Amino acid sequence: MKVLLTRAAITAASHAPQKKAYYARKLFQGKHKASVIKAIRAKIIYRCFAVASRQTPFVRLMT
Repeated sequence: MKVLLTRAAITAASHAPQKKAYYARKLFQGKHKASVIKAIRAKIIYRCFAVASRQTPFVRLMT
């Protein structure tokens, strides 16, 4: 499961605009690539649990 979430984080870092900007910003700040991917993975997990606990579909507020 961890591998799948990591692959999802890597894909999000290269394709999703918000995650792509977050990834670039953190690398510019001097963070290691693996720690930034780990943070994106945590954000994905957090979104999944938020959607499941609220029992509502995900709504993107920022474009």
